Amino acid sequence: GAILKEEDENNTSFSVRAQKNREEKNKIAQEAIRYVEEKQCILLDASSTALELARLLKNSTLRLTVVTTGVLTALELKDNTNLTVILVGGVLTNKSTSIEGTLGLDILNHVNIDLMFTSGNGFSFENGLTDFNFYEVELKKQLVKQARKLIALVDSSKIEVNSSSAFAKINQIDILITDESLSKQLTEKFSQSNIQLIIAN
Repeated sequence: GAILKEEDENNTSFSVRAQKNREEKNKIAQEAIRYVEEKQCILLDASSTALELARLLKNSTLRLTVVTTGVLTALELKDNTNLTVILVGGVLTNKSTSIEGTLGLDILNHVNIDLMFTSGNGFSFENGLTDFNFYEVELKKQLVKQARKLIALVDSSKIEVNSSSAFAKINQIDILITDESLSKQLTEKFSQSNIQLIIAN
């Protein structure tokens, strides 16, 4: 049973994370979908919060193009005939459901991304959005450059938390949606940084 125990302790595994904070993620996703408009091209990363947004889009009547690096996200959307789903190709992250590496980036030359929805393992004013998988971060950096508008979906436990690799700087983030009110000091920092802060409730 030792192997099993080690797996249990590895809380970064996707299914464990997906269950944790599911309600917060759903609240954030319900707020995020309000920014999606007819005929847009949107990009969803492979985060569990973007997957919640995909679950809402699954039954949407909006006609959209959805570009994603999340395998589960693409599968969630495949049956909705209003949606054109483009999965960014690349290497499947070991034990995960996301694409990493920049092999499939050529596809972005054929689409204009209106909105990118992304999450990270941390957000701070020094580093912006951060994550710990270097290869996924390399891909996300390129995706961020391609998006006209970036909406960060970050539950409040990740705010002022730093992870090892930054993929979106403060000045690249337009809107940040989180699930709980923040301190006055933090709220002011957002307005000073020209990031629209939205509290989903």
